[in-house]
Amino acid sequence: MPALSFAGEAPFLLCQKEQEKIIDLARYTDEFLTRNGISYVLAWGSLLGAERHQGMVPWDDDVDFALYRKADIDRMFRDYEDLAAQAKRDGYVLHRIYNHWKMTPQNATCHPILDIYKEAHVYCEDEPVVRVPFDGLLLSAPAAPHQRIAELYGESALKTGLHEMPFWDSSAIPPLIDRLLGPRVIFVATRLYKAAFLGHSLFKRRASVPAGPQSASQP
Repeated sequence: MPALSFAGEAPFLLCQKEQEKIIDLARYTDEFLTRNGISYVLAWGSLLGAERHQGMVPWDDDVDFALYRKADIDRMFRDYEDLAAQAKRDGYVLHRIYNHWKMTPQNATCHPILDIYKEAHVYCEDEPVVRVPFDGLLLSAPAAPHQRIAELYGESALKTGLHEMPFWDSSAIPPLIDRLLGPRVIFVATRLYKAAFLGHSLFKRRASVPAGPQSASQP
């Protein structure tokens, strides 16, 4: 498939070793939710990645799941302690962050991470769901994703890459800082975060990215 054009500077790509950790986390979370009877779909950048790359967006640093059935969302809140204990027995941590959840391996700091959002207002409970290829896995996704991708990222999203810094994506600290210290501190912290991100060893710059699945030799 042709290389993507980019709206902005060329992206940093996640190193293959780190990407493999995130994919293994997605494998576990899919299995965890399925065995507990909780339905989900790929969401946000992960939905775009499934459609455009048949896997992760190569410069993303996490995977996004969305719960779309009210009963499942209610259960995640109601039975959180029991579900978290089950994940712990499996060697993982299910975090509750405000009104959504994050799954990480035990003893992980900020990577890898998988976000589980509640999106009942976005997806209909009776919306058709299919299993789609995702970097060697089969994960759940809306059967007709193109309209939602266009609404989120624009009509050209399947051909044009948009590189944005994944600011604070793996932490609950910035909202607390914002609440306590105000937006000026967040502005400074944002600039420091971007500088650190650009030099992060997890990422490597590459000028163009194929739109199809990546080969094993790619980072």
